[in-house]
Amino acid sequence: MSVPTSLLRDRLTRAHLAMARGWLQGLDLRVLAQRYLAGMDGEDSTDLRVARHRLQRTLDELAAAARRAGLQGAATLARQAALIRQPADVPSLEEFAQRFDPDFHSQQELLALYEAEYGRAPGAEAARRAARRRARLVERQLQLITELEGVLGEDLTPASALAAWFAPGIAERLHRADLFTVAQLVDRMRSVPRRWWNGIPGIGEGKGQRMRRFIEAHLGPVSAPPQVAARAGGGAQALTAALAAAGTAAGTAGAVRRELAVVPLERLHVPGELSGEAGTFRAPLERCAIAARNDYDAVHTWLSTKSSALTQASYRREAERLLLWCVLQRKKALTSLTLDDAQAYRDFLADPQPASQWIGSKGVPRFAPLWRPFAGPLKASSQTQSLVILHGLFEWLISTGYTTVNPFAGVRVRAATRAVAASTTAADTTGLEHDRAKRNRVLARTLPTPALQAVLEELRELEPGGRHRRTALVLRILVSTGLRISELAAARRDHLEWIPPSQQGDGGWVLHVVGKRNKYREVPLPDDLVQALGEYLAARGLPAALEDVPPGTYLIGKVDDLFVKLPSAGRMDVVDATGTVQTMTTLADGTPVARGDGVRPQTIHHDLQRLFERVAQRLEARDKLGAQRLRLASAHWLRHTSASTAVAAGVPLDVVGALLGHASLTTTSQYVHAESHRVAKEMKKLWKQLG
Repeated sequence: MSVPTSLLRDRLTRAHLAMARGWLQGLDLRVLAQRYLAGMDGEDSTDLRVARHRLQRTLDELAAAARRAGLQGAATLARQAALIRQPADVPSLEEFAQRFDPDFHSQQELLALYEAEYGRAPGAEAARRAARRRARLVERQLQLITELEGVLGEDLTPASALAAWFAPGIAERLHRADLFTVAQLVDRMRSVPRRWWNGIPGIGEGKGQRMRRFIEAHLGPVSAPPQVAARAGGGAQALTAALAAAGTAAGTAGAVRRELAVVPLERLHVPGELSGEAGTFRAPLERCAIAARNDYDAVHTWLSTKSSALTQASYRREAERLLLWCVLQRKKALTSLTLDDAQAYRDFLADPQPASQWIGSKGVPRFAPLWRPFAGPLKASSQTQSLVILHGLFEWLISTGYTTVNPFAGVRVRAATRAVAASTTAADTTGLEHDRAKRNRVLARTLPTPALQAVLEELRELEPGGRHRRTALVLRILVSTGLRISELAAARRDHLEWIPPSQQGDGGWVLHVVGKRNKYREVPLPDDLVQALGEYLAARGLPAALEDVPPGTYLIGKVDDLFVKLPSAGRMDVVDATGTVQTMTTLADGTPVARGDGVRPQTIHHDLQRLFERVAQRLEARDKLGAQRLRLASAHWLRHTSASTAVAAGVPLDVVGALLGHASLTTTSQYVHAESHRVAKEMKKLWKQLG
């Protein structure tokens, strides 16, 4: 068996010394390996053969270190005391003494009893001599290790440099990701707990999990809640305090470390002079209709007026960005902003600077150290949305008598203004992008019929099962019903209801949906789609008959292969609050997953985007227009496609509007772009007469 390449520098640590000391004192090598070798040499770190190899290498390195340090008797460290054995049929004095009460017999009495029983046995004297030699050897080895500890031993601490512990190649990759100390590495692991290694070239899941186990073996769990103790002499609280101290120490030593000045709104500390209590444009307190005394409280009051959780999250994000920018960048209160400030913020949205302070990775938990307000510069449409929301915020503040000025009145995104061409040359394409965007806003965003057919054909050709099975069902549901992906992700078995046939209709399955603006509607499901849904649930290990599916089960769930490929050791049955038995599966990172669990809307979106790109590549040669449309398409296009198809098929507008949850038929009428075909058809009659 070959020993896996270690991620660590070839150096002695206190972990090696502790493992050697424990083995010399008779502790089980497998237990020692699990305690001290975790993450050092890959998945086989705790394999007994690997542990023996590492132990012998450690003893040899200790002997060499003792010789370099000028310690007498260094050669004894390379000798394995376990090789000095007594005959198997003659116990050692220590083993013999375990038969008696240690408080009843003295050492001399025990020796006399031992000699009386084994004194004439063959090999007894040899056993006693071997035991004495072994005891002297162990004592000398332990003494040398104690002396070496002061020379070589070094604990892994949050302030430790990664280059001092990890192999040069590994340390270099971490440095390229701005990770230089153990504290920074722990911050990264806490910020992205599931796949912290994403975005670091050369660090994959295998190395990432090994490095995490190594850190936790020395510092305790890096993502444990504060009340969970990490291990003896440590703990999550101690680790948190040590990380904070390490950050200060690293900064003092000149190590590269990101300053986490940007924090979520809930943790933002606004200095008194920037709080807005004395804002330039504050209205008199006696005329204010809200109890808020500062800008922070006023923003929270405004957010509380939004009933939808999604709306609150979207509005909070924009207000949070503005408040952070006011305090950290502009050094002004929210109610002291002028038109110039609002225009400067508009430009900031297009290019947040400094990027290291404002821009981070997507998917980082909100209160993690590496959280940032932006994932990159905002597109023109996102900038417009932000300005509209902030304009609404200040209009609300004015209406409640909190402030007197709206600095965002009249502020528009620069790219939204039609640019006039500076010349009449074909090479000057100024304004084309704006015209194209305007045209796309007017025309419904739908998939052309050939492109949609190509997508359906691609799904039939893909290997069935797993992600492909889920994507195929999602596509059918969205095209058939016009659901939003957020509504589909939230759909559960309890939202389905069987309507029996009656004089008013044939009956069938309907999906109860609570959608945008908390509006309720019923969406009928075709029979073939219900059958496909049952097959999909069965593939996830759930009952195929909808009547037997637990009520909390999400209709769209985890990839069904997940419950087939993982070993049974990672599964367990639990009883939920309704008394239903659910099979839970533990992922590699310890996350429990049940067959009935759902997915986020982003997962559905990404699955469809991958499918559209795959089909676009195949269409490139024969249908460039279709390929371009697919690359522009998002999951929401399927909602538009569903509505457009229904209108073109003659379904009344009020029925389509009810199906989509529109509050006004004006909104539904935008899907009547089939009218353009009718206009062209009628005009051809006129042209024929004129011709």
